[in-house]
Amino acid sequence: MTEPVRVGLLMRTCLEVLAEADEPIPTSEALKRVEQRIDLTSYESGPVNSSGQPRWENNLRWRSGDMTTIGWMSKRDGLWTLTDAGEAALEAYDAERVLTETNRRKKEIHRQRQQATEALGGLHRLIAEIVALVEPSAWTSFDDIAEIANVEGQRVGHFLASGQTNIPMTYRVLNPDGSIPEDSFLPSRHRGMDVAKKLRTEGVEFDPSGCASQDQRLTAEDIRDRLSELDDSPRDTSSIRAWLVRPRPAGHELVDRWRSEQFVSLAGTHLGEVSPGDSRKAITEAVEQGYQHLDYAQRITLAGEYSQFLNVMKPGDQVVTVLDAEVYVGTITGEARNVGDTNARWQRDVAWQQDTIGAVSGLQAPLRAEIEQQGTVVDITGGMDVLRRFLDDTQPETGTGEEQPAPATVTPQLRHADSALSAELHLNQTWLQEVVDVLRDRRQLVFYGPPGTGKTYLARKLARHLTDPEAVELVQFHPSYAYEDFFEGYRPQVSDDGTAGFALTPGPLRRLAANARDDPARAYILIIDEINRANLAKVFGELYFLLEYRNDKIQLQYSPGQSFSLPANVFFIGTMNTADRSIALVDAAMRRRFAFVELHPDESPIRELLPNWLAASGKTDQRAELLAAINAAIGAEDRDFQIGPSYLMTPEAELEGGLNRIWQYSILPLLEEHYYGRLTRDQVHARFGLATIQRALIRGERSEDT
Repeated sequence: MTEPVRVGLLMRTCLEVLAEADEPIPTSEALKRVEQRIDLTSYESGPVNSSGQPRWENNLRWRSGDMTTIGWMSKRDGLWTLTDAGEAALEAYDAERVLTETNRRKKEIHRQRQQATEALGGLHRLIAEIVALVEPSAWTSFDDIAEIANVEGQRVGHFLASGQTNIPMTYRVLNPDGSIPEDSFLPSRHRGMDVAKKLRTEGVEFDPSGCASQDQRLTAEDIRDRLSELDDSPRDTSSIRAWLVRPRPAGHELVDRWRSEQFVSLAGTHLGEVSPGDSRKAITEAVEQGYQHLDYAQRITLAGEYSQFLNVMKPGDQVVTVLDAEVYVGTITGEARNVGDTNARWQRDVAWQQDTIGAVSGLQAPLRAEIEQQGTVVDITGGMDVLRRFLDDTQPETGTGEEQPAPATVTPQLRHADSALSAELHLNQTWLQEVVDVLRDRRQLVFYGPPGTGKTYLARKLARHLTDPEAVELVQFHPSYAYEDFFEGYRPQVSDDGTAGFALTPGPLRRLAANARDDPARAYILIIDEINRANLAKVFGELYFLLEYRNDKIQLQYSPGQSFSLPANVFFIGTMNTADRSIALVDAAMRRRFAFVELHPDESPIRELLPNWLAASGKTDQRAELLAAINAAIGAEDRDFQIGPSYLMTPEAELEGGLNRIWQYSILPLLEEHYYGRLTRDQVHARFGLATIQRALIRGERSEDT
């Protein structure tokens, strides 16, 4: 719900700056010249995260990577250069086409890489073996590998550039004539690297034209000979993974040690005798024996984390940690070892980058979502493509930002609704603070209202403002959702010997409660979307009592030998669509335990949301008037059927025919359902169609004029 950054204009201006430069220019100079040429909006100049980096710069840095991928520019050794293809693009495309063409070409390159990955996936081990044979002071070519693998050379290039292969040292694979491949044939971790310079440091010689010496080329025949000399034991060429490791329990001091002494660790304070290579069962038994003082949900999690740290992680994997919302990255360089340190018993050597890559809030999807997962050791390989961009020398230096002080007491303090949150949500700051105060006092609230009033959007944004993203979890209720899904229940599980059975498995609330209990100074928020679509008494069960009496304990139906309490730092935010069910029909116990905050298009602050958003975005169309007109036509009698503003806050609404499509395929079908049995489809369209509402709006304006 914010105005867009003019990405196409930034990209084309960047190409213009590079075209006018007589020689490659440093990143900072290129950015400076772009900034001088564009009259930036206040939104574009505003900070994207706590690092203070402006939105325009953040966007351009990322998009320069896309233009490098498609071959329009080069980023090597911190210098930006325009390519011949980039000059042609500058001649052919305006700002809008630069953006769309970049997206199209990037999509095509990704498609080719995907095809190559699918076609050569079975040859991954062979190709990795071949690349591993290329020692320093040597190089090979795409065609040489292709001859061994019996495929096309271009496919080998796309395969090696794919983010799914993760084969190291691929910068030693060149074109057949010894020239450096285009950036589109380089993995993202090698883009920005001066490949020729790197190879020269390894002893490869280059002629004046920039081609590597053919005398140092590992030809297909050489590769065959060397492969035949290898023994039958395969090398470990499994894909590189990425891991998030959080500094528990020592926190800030432990991360300082990690970065200064170049390692990462798990405490292992009460862990029994285990060794790398032990089975998951053996590690689980050691955890069960040593951590009886912890909740079983935590013991299950611990066993998985130690198993991953000891047996799944490996040298070459990437590791990430978060401190004061800032993200730090390193590469694992050693095997797991027991050093006997009180707070860091199990360690792995890590080559940490000393500078942060920025705040979690400023990271691109899917890396941000991966890092916001809960746990001490988390597999975040799903965000590897984004993470790799930070591993090149030319990636943005985002700064460390301001450190957030640690909470002084164990009582969680919800952050105030500041002006920045108000501006981002286009909602009144006083009202937002009132909502925060209600949540702080009651610990459970529900946003309710008609469709399109931004209930889920507000719940997610507010939760991530009030606490750290990793302490927020979202679940969606539905008619088949039960206590066993929400809190705990028995689930099918296959044992080590292959037999099937059932195991008590924690649900999202039990996992969140365990983490909150172990971290009492931080607020943990569970968002329950569509809370009224489930049988609430069935889902909450005995937990209803704890929503009202946080200091008491209860016996659980699946763990009768254990007492359980709901930590004071667990908060609930629900959303409820009143078009599905009136608040009056909600379980009385639910209504007593939750505070209800209405979001209605005819009431403040939602009534002002669309006008505020349009004004902030610099838009002067009549969407706000159309929304008011259709809701006036629906009337107070059917207020729960009125239309929320988010339907008209999409990019589609600004396209030619966009409003017609929104009306035809979103708003009218909704009203057809609401008025089923009262009005026919034709009557709904006649009364609430876009043309009808527009005519009513014109009549209203004329009557005001008279």
